[in-house]
Amino acid sequence: MISVGYSFSTRETYKKILNSLLFFVKDKEITWDDIFTLDTLRASQDRRPSTQINTVIKRFARYLFEQKKIRQPIQQKREPLPEIYEQYLIYYAKKRQANHIQIANSRRLLFALNDYLKRLNINLSKIKIEHMDDFWSEFNTNLSLSTRRLYCSFLRGFLRYLYHERRVLSRDIAPLLVGAYIC
Repeated sequence: MISVGYSFSTRETYKKILNSLLFFVKDKEITWDDIFTLDTLRASQDRRPSTQINTVIKRFARYLFEQKKIRQPIQQKREPLPEIYEQYLIYYAKKRQANHIQIANSRRLLFALNDYLKRLNINLSKIKIEHMDDFWSEFNTNLSLSTRRLYCSFLRGFLRYLYHERRVLSRDIAPLLVGAYIC
C-alpha cells in the first residue's frame, strides 16, 4: 500500500480491519481456504456490518488472488440483470476495454437502477430525465464527489447505449445529466 501511495491513515484503517478479521479467524479456528469467502465475511461482521469493512477485506482478497495466494477472490452471488443490462456490460467491457472493477461498479449502478425502475413500474423505454433525477438523488446519498462522478459517467454511458446502440429511448437524455449529478 505504501508503494502505490496510500495515505498513512488509510493504511492504519486497513490494518485495524484486517487485524479484526485475523482475531475472528483465530477465535473461530477457520482454515486458510475458508477465510476469504462470503460466509466468513458476513459472519465476521455479525455485530458491526460495514461497507468499509467489506471493501477492505474484498480488496485484500483480490490482492491475494492476484498474487496466487488464494483460489478466488470473495465474490458476491448475484442474480443476473435483465438481458439488455447484461448486453450493455459486455458492450462496455469491449468498447471501453473496461477492467473488472469498472464492470463491477457499473453493474452495481445498473442493479440499483433496475430495482428503482421495477419498484416504480417504469419501463426502460419510458425513462425520462425526471426519473433519472429521482433515481440519482436516491442513489448517490452519502457518496463522495469522486464516486458520484464515476457513477454519473456509468449512468451516462448506459443511457447513451440505450439511445444510440439499442434505440430503446426516443431521446438521448445522457447529456442532460448535469448540475446536481456532479458529472
